[in-house]
Amino acid sequence: MMFGPHFHEYGIVGHSPAVAQVIQRIELVSATRSTVLITGETGTGKELVARAIHNRSAQQDMPFIRVNCAAIPETLVESELFGHVRGAFTDATGTRKGKFSLANRSTIFLDEIGTMSVGVQAKLLRVLQEREIEPLGSEHTEQVDVRVIAATNRDLRQLVGEGRFQDDLFYRLHVVPIAVPPLRERPEDIPLLVDNFMEKHAAHCGKSISAIEDGAVASLQAYHWPGNIRELENTIERAVVLTRGSIIARDAVSIEATTSASVRDASSLKLRHNVEWIERETIRRALEMSSVKRNAARLLGISPRALSHYLARLPAHRSGPEPARSLPGARGYRRFLVTRTLLKKICVRKNCACSVDVASADARSPFAAVRPVTHARGNARGDPRALPMQRLDRQPSADQSQPLAHADEAETALGGRAIDVESGP
Repeated sequence: MMFGPHFHEYGIVGHSPAVAQVIQRIELVSATRSTVLITGETGTGKELVARAIHNRSAQQDMPFIRVNCAAIPETLVESELFGHVRGAFTDATGTRKGKFSLANRSTIFLDEIGTMSVGVQAKLLRVLQEREIEPLGSEHTEQVDVRVIAATNRDLRQLVGEGRFQDDLFYRLHVVPIAVPPLRERPEDIPLLVDNFMEKHAAHCGKSISAIEDGAVASLQAYHWPGNIRELENTIERAVVLTRGSIIARDAVSIEATTSASVRDASSLKLRHNVEWIERETIRRALEMSSVKRNAARLLGISPRALSHYLARLPAHRSGPEPARSLPGARGYRRFLVTRTLLKKICVRKNCACSVDVASADARSPFAAVRPVTHARGNARGDPRALPMQRLDRQPSADQSQPLAHADEAETALGGRAIDVESGP
């Protein structure tokens, strides 16, 4: 089975122009000993690119030393990278070589280099400049001939501007940059990736799976894949495990929807507006992946009834957060808060059937629909139990100088008492 023209030589699946550009950069840099900085989102295959560079280089017979900088405790990073001698610290009962010594005359791959502390960055800079290391506790330096390949999913330029990454180290690493494209920018490679993962995990599970339904592949190509290739592989592995026959059905390919949204897409900094927009976007993406309400609700992790509630409440056909509308004046809004707070406390105290319905209010307005219900007991002389039947959910006036009309009515109905919002009646 063919997985693209670059699979057998580089282990990279795909035939898109984006993959071709990465392959071209790999061919050029593998013939040299230059430092390489690989950037890309999580799950795009940065380590695969690093291994392809090493396997095509003159040091392909030497070990490929991989270091996950994010997985090593900060107190042990220096010892892991540069080694230590006996007695360097409490548990140093013997001399131990570091990763750079093990990678001498070969390649070292520093993954997640953006998580490295500033102190270790300074020592790494010396290695890149002088090509020598100093083991922890040693009085002598050691010469090393190492090809450094670093990778990160962070914006190192931004970290430099924030003072969290040394600019000298950045320029030392940024000799030959390779940007690995996210999966959403190469949807034409998804069928090949699906075939590769299907064959791989079918062999691991001892199953004979020959194909996947065409509709399933189309739905995979329409998804935005925030987890990139790693998320796609997990999806195919799950489908292989759940398949009984020789063909993976469309229903077996389930995509776990995410609720994350980029802040760059938000046109408002108001938290309430962005939360509502995230809800709309998440529901919209779930409905794009499955037009059946029951399946969309399963992707969202809610019941179909809850999804119907969201669809009825949230505004439809909006592409971004709605800008904040002008709100009524502070006096009117305080009256509303006073009214709602008092009604809630009265209802709790009297165990009555009054309704303070926040969910039915207009999502674009900060004013909830407060609906008191008439009580059977009470008198008409300012007793809260004698509240008349009325609706207090009229929309606020557009004129900010005008107080809320319904707040005046509620204040009159409650006997004209001045209530502090924090302390209550």
